[in-house]
Amino acid sequence: MKTPYGNKVKVYDLERTICDIIRNKKKIEIALFTDAMKRYADRKDRNSIKLHKYLILQMN
Repeated sequence: MKTPYGNKVKVYDLERTICDIIRNKKKIEIALFTDAMKRYADRKDRNSIKLHKYLILQMN
């Protein structure tokens, strides 16, 4: 994806981002972790099945 300034950056879907947060739980503040989990749980467009698949893939 391109930023407003035309730079290319990698972007991931919401579930991949949550998966990365879970994986790095010990490296981030507990308040940030808790907020991210609550916000994900409250979203109507969340895809728990996709999140589960990502988590399974990371375990292997």
